[in-house]
Amino acid sequence: MFTYTIDRDAILEVVDEEVSRIADSAYGEDGTPLYDFVTITDRDADPLDRLVSDAVASVAARFRDVCRHSVSGGSEALEFYVPDFDETNNGDLAEDEISRYIIYSVTAKFLAQRHPASVPEYTDRANAALQKAVSILKTRKAPLESWT
Repeated sequence: MFTYTIDRDAILEVVDEEVSRIADSAYGEDGTPLYDFVTITDRDADPLDRLVSDAVASVAARFRDVCRHSVSGGSEALEFYVPDFDETNNGDLAEDEISRYIIYSVTAKFLAQRHPASVPEYTDRANAALQKAVSILKTRKAPLESWT
C-alpha cells in the first residue's frame, strides 16, 4: 500500500507562488498592471479549498481501480493498493507528481477567470504530471536478481 498524504497548506502555498508569478507579469492591453486582479486574496480561501478537493477527487477517479480517498481524524490521504510498487525507489517520485498535478490543476482552474492566457500552460503541466504519476504507480518492482 502506498499512501499519499494531502497537505492542503503546502499545496496552497505553492499555488499562491504560481499565481503570484503569473500576476506579476500580467498586464492589460493598455499596459496597466493586473497584479491586484489576478493575485489570490483572503476571499479566495474557500474556492481554492474546493479546487483542491476537486483535484484530489480527479486523482482518485483516475486511479479508481487502485485508489481510495480517506479522511480520518483531520488527516486526508489517497491510499493506493499497488502491491508490486517499489516505494523505496519510486515513492518520492510518485508523491512529487501527484503534488504537481494537484498544484497545476488548482492553478489552472483558479486562473481560468483571472488570466485565461496562462490556463493552457498549467493544464498541460497538470496533465503531464498525472500521466507521470500513472506511469510511476503502475510500474512493477523489478524481479529479484537471484533468479539467475
